[in-house]
Amino acid sequence: MGYVFSLGVFGMLFGAFFGGRIADYLGQKRVLMLSVAIFGVFFALTAIAPSIEILYAARFLTGLGLGAAMPTMISVVGDEATELNRGKLNSLMYCGLPVGAIFVAGLAIYFKDISWQTLFLIGGLTPLVLLPFIALILIDKPSAVKA
Repeated sequence: MGYVFSLGVFGMLFGAFFGGRIADYLGQKRVLMLSVAIFGVFFALTAIAPSIEILYAARFLTGLGLGAAMPTMISVVGDEATELNRGKLNSLMYCGLPVGAIFVAGLAIYFKDISWQTLFLIGGLTPLVLLPFIALILIDKPSAVKA
């Protein structure tokens, strides 16, 4: 199983490498929304993958989405934060993943009968719930969008 879940890290490599470049071309908002959607959908698909091949693809694409979101968020914070609060906001941004993991672990501890599939569904649906918030809050600067 370690191999299966390490595919997510492999996907993150590609997402991180290309995510920032694509955000420079298409705009931060589009890329962030797409990467969060990819992460959420394929994280949830991990729970219901009907075959090992689908599970492999789901883990890789989960990582791809998460990897693309990270440089895009760094860019958003860099553009929007003042010099005084940039470090604090970057620190807060990087807390998102461990806070989510702690939340899901807490669910597993509190609800002893909850299945691992349910935890993956919760972990996948949560970012999808955030998409309307991202759409409302984040504004692409016209000069930043080249497409």
